[in-house]
Amino acid sequence: MQYHPIIGIIIFLVAIILAFLLGKNAFKKYKNKINASNLEEAKTKKKIPPPPHGEITAPDAPWLKK
Repeated sequence: MQYHPIIGIIIFLVAIILAFLLGKNAFKKYKNKINASNLEEAKTKKKIPPPPHGEITAPDAPWLKK
């Protein structure tokens, strides 16, 4: 059974495009579920304080000292 290499390349590209389209649609559905569940958590979650500045975060960076 012989076939031209272009047929194999076309089959490969079609498979890649098909996987991309299926993954894109599946990710949209998954993303909507995650966003809906995270909205409630985000409202109740407290804001995380920023990390301290100075020697604690960068001991060799004297320009960060105030």
